[in-house]
Amino acid sequence: MKGATNKYGHPVHAAWSGSIQSIRRPLRGRLLYGEMIRMQINKIAFIGKGGVGLLYGSMIAKALGNDAVEYVMDDARFERHANDALTVNGKPCALKSVRASKATPADLVILTVKTTGLDQALKTMERVVGPNTLIASLCNGITSEQKIAERFGWEHTVLGICQGMDAVFLNGELTFTNTGEIRFGAAAGTDPAAITAIDELYTRCGIAHTVESDIAHRMWAKLMLNDGINQTCMAYGGTYGSATEPGSEQRRCLVSAMRETLAVANAEGVELTEADLTQMVHLIEGIDPAGMPSMAQDRVARRKTEVEEFAGTICRLAAKHDIQAPQNEWLYQRIRDIEASWWRPTHHVNRLNSKAAARALPLRRLSSSSITSSRCPDGQSCDSEAWPSSSRQRTTPALPSSAAAISAPTTIGAAPHDPCMPAMSAAVGPRQPSTNATAATAISRAFTRPLPPRERPYFS
Repeated sequence: MKGATNKYGHPVHAAWSGSIQSIRRPLRGRLLYGEMIRMQINKIAFIGKGGVGLLYGSMIAKALGNDAVEYVMDDARFERHANDALTVNGKPCALKSVRASKATPADLVILTVKTTGLDQALKTMERVVGPNTLIASLCNGITSEQKIAERFGWEHTVLGICQGMDAVFLNGELTFTNTGEIRFGAAAGTDPAAITAIDELYTRCGIAHTVESDIAHRMWAKLMLNDGINQTCMAYGGTYGSATEPGSEQRRCLVSAMRETLAVANAEGVELTEADLTQMVHLIEGIDPAGMPSMAQDRVARRKTEVEEFAGTICRLAAKHDIQAPQNEWLYQRIRDIEASWWRPTHHVNRLNSKAAARALPLRRLSSSSITSSRCPDGQSCDSEAWPSSSRQRTTPALPSSAAAISAPTTIGAAPHDPCMPAMSAAVGPRQPSTNATAATAISRAFTRPLPPRERPYFS
């Protein structure tokens, strides 16, 4: 109801209907003397100073100046990272960090955190969100914007994703050649002027972007991709190559998880199709087969994963619609078991010095929006503390983003071709064998980890 406020004192202009398809309702802009209200964005605050945040922050700063960009952190985090020396493509990063307690409202707040750190990010945002501040989330999944709007209202909240960048953030060094693109659009209660203002900002800064008329479809398509490739590589200790190997168990797991997501999306009113699924599989097939998605990197660094946002979301919605989702149920339990094994008191792990690992294996660039290596277990891409906080303090080396960094990958024999799978086994372009086989073996042996027993997964 217009004029109402939530428990945080922020205005609430539209309610979330419980599913992201509600953004398809017609938009009505506020008019002032017959014209749409126009905004210009000159000050941008990022919540999350990892790969995605630094990539887009550096692009905005290049166009508008360093004073236009700041990274807001809670005071404790600010103290821990006060002496960090970050670089962007080899050049020192001059972009400033600001204590949340001393921050002032910005024109636009961009969230670039993992969903595991979203709750803390929302608390940090309190000081930088004013009455006219726009909010854009680049978090994975389909739930972050709803949580944001519950606290700050829908009027200035914009739905979005980023994809296609090849950013690698390791030991404070960000490298990239492809900046990818941002896709964003309006929710039911979003002021159209907010979309116009963000569109204008990205145009000024040379950021590739698309204003989506059906952003729900785009967000669900990316969730389907993450649900398949991220979780499969995490559960099996795999890579892009092993997850798309024709006839393999990992490929069947990948496709089955994606197909369950497709069914749930359809039940939620979002029209994903087999063509969307096939397009996503071909996309993965075209990526460096030695590369790893973010959850596989989480397995290496022992960070809390986004499994709750991926399989957790699909399992809950599947139960709501009485849809069978055995593959996602298996993936959820498997990943939770792996996470739990990291923190068992009797668990001992051989560790390899990160500098030695870097010498043994050259850094390999990755090519996906969800592949930004970070050091933060709580999702804000910059914290080296172990997760969970109640566990014994430990130091985890930051490893190169490569197949070689996979610790004790599970060996899966080729399985018979699944007749239920669409004909999409042909890779896009020839696969090149890894030139780092020796280094991969050395690092794999150095990071041997006993894992919990695994049941054979289901295939839908």
